[in-house]
Amino acid sequence: MLSQIRNIETDVLVIGAGIAGYSAALAAGKTAKTLLVSASKSFAGSSFYPMTWGLGAVAPFDGDEEDMIATIKNIGCQMVDEEVAKTLVYRSHDVLETVNRRVKLLTPSESNAQQKEYIPCFDHTHRFWRGLTHDALKDYFSKKEALENVQV
Repeated sequence: MLSQIRNIETDVLVIGAGIAGYSAALAAGKTAKTLLVSASKSFAGSSFYPMTWGLGAVAPFDGDEEDMIATIKNIGCQMVDEEVAKTLVYRSHDVLETVNRRVKLLTPSESNAQQKEYIPCFDHTHRFWRGLTHDALKDYFSKKEALENVQV
């Protein structure tokens, strides 16, 4: 038996309810009627995988930019678009500042920051590290004013 079909009108359809999907829906929702859909539940995808605490975000320390670019290129087997790598490295602090104005980022203590767990996977050295917890992300993406023009 076929389930009942209903038509929904929207200006923008975003498929996927992870960080990228929610971010796209919030951006689109500023100027257009937006619908966010997911195959499973809200706050899905690898961003909200239940066996992890959240996500780590890294940026270079001052003077460490060229090493980080070289590391990205090495990890990418030299098939990396160097301009994209440079943009990622040189804009990462600005992006983290913007995110931190919206979502409280975790900051390791000085002693914890030196532990090997804070070396990004596939990297060889410590970087400037900040963390995004699932709960902080869910709180931000659930704010009524943020979702004013977005149907989930």
